[in-house]
Amino acid sequence: MMASEEPIQALYALPLDGFTKARNALARSLKDEGHAKEAEVVKGLPKPSVAAWAVNQLARIHEREIEHLLSLRERVRAAPSPDEIRTISAERHQLISDLTEKAREVLEGSGNTASAQTLSKVSGTLYGGASDEERSALRNGTLSRELQATGFEDLGELDWSLGPDASGGPPSKRAEKASREKEVLEAELEEAERAVARLEREARQTARAAEVAANDAEAGRARIERLRARLEKL
Repeated sequence: MMASEEPIQALYALPLDGFTKARNALARSLKDEGHAKEAEVVKGLPKPSVAAWAVNQLARIHEREIEHLLSLRERVRAAPSPDEIRTISAERHQLISDLTEKAREVLEGSGNTASAQTLSKVSGTLYGGASDEERSALRNGTLSRELQATGFEDLGELDWSLGPDASGGPPSKRAEKASREKEVLEAELEEAERAVARLEREARQTARAAEVAANDAEAGRARIERLRARLEKL
């Protein structure tokens, strides 16, 4: 691409409503400088979705937390036991919950709506990063779309160290691995259910607030009609 990635990273750091204008200006500048191929690449950069934009800002404002989140995938591969994996999994869930709340602050502070749906996409993106390319975009804050949520699906590749069972013989490697993976998945499921329950509560609260606002608006319209009617009689 370009000799430096900084101009592109700068684009994704801009307020969401300024992205398209700045992207087109950068593309024109590159073309005028004789970098036609680079200009085409920049011109084709999609405007981030609201959720992706929020995560991009987290990568800049909370760089250490994002880096720590990405490191958890490597830590789980080196974990010596299912208990350690459960601990890492719980830490990951808590970190994503904290970062999702920070994303709410970023969105509201920038004038964007921090709806339950958007925050759910933010959370899912933070759970994502299965490929090197996705992790790089997450780390650099250059996401254009949300990522698909993933767990620690690569657990099946772990080389577990197995000890003897109670009878003194070696346990079945397949059975041992299945048991350990089950424990991890149960922990993942428990935390995921908590996250969904929280988002559902927020969605209900948003729906109630919208209903109240609609009722207030209807009452306001009725008052307007009454006032107009009185004016017409004068």
